[in-house]
Amino acid sequence: MQKQVDFLENNEEFAICASVVEEKNDFTNQSHVFPNILENKIYKIEDYILNNHTGTCSLMIKSEFYGLIPDWMQKVSFGDLAIILTVLYKSKKNLMVLKEVMSVYRVNEGGIHGSLKKNNKTLIKAYKMHVDFTKTISKYLFLNNEYSKEVKLKLIITYTKLTELSKKESLKQYVYFYVMQMWYRLKLKIEKLKA
Repeated sequence: MQKQVDFLENNEEFAICASVVEEKNDFTNQSHVFPNILENKIYKIEDYILNNHTGTCSLMIKSEFYGLIPDWMQKVSFGDLAIILTVLYKSKKNLMVLKEVMSVYRVNEGGIHGSLKKNNKTLIKAYKMHVDFTKTISKYLFLNNEYSKEVKLKLIITYTKLTELSKKESLKQYVYFYVMQMWYRLKLKIEKLKA
């Protein structure tokens, strides 16, 4: 933790510092590190709109940027990611991930993420939560359609994954997710043409 404190105190352009995390999965008895980086890496808000690159257990946020939690944050499924996005957005600063493994994250049935990784149906539920999360963040945080390209890209990625997962479950869901994926692809294409 002292390395993270030192980094934040000596680097004004960063609001958050994290580290590589070892994820131990009790379902598969495997472990891996994430993010899988060899050098310290700078992440911007755009990176976090598309994907969460850190384990919550490794996050350190400068208190001056944390502030009060807005009411809308109670509506989101992934509060840790909402906090990261809010801090990066409001501070206009970046996040540094230090290359050393400094914490361990366990995936098991008792945890939120573990319960969503049990099988195909729970994975579908998790990705639907990501859709809701992305729409909520876009509505309440990026008020002026800032980062609309990244938001649409995140929705395309998520609906693509939902399309793949739903092949085994339900034709109705499959068609819906496929149509939504194509809808956001079209919206993104139109946005690029207007730019």
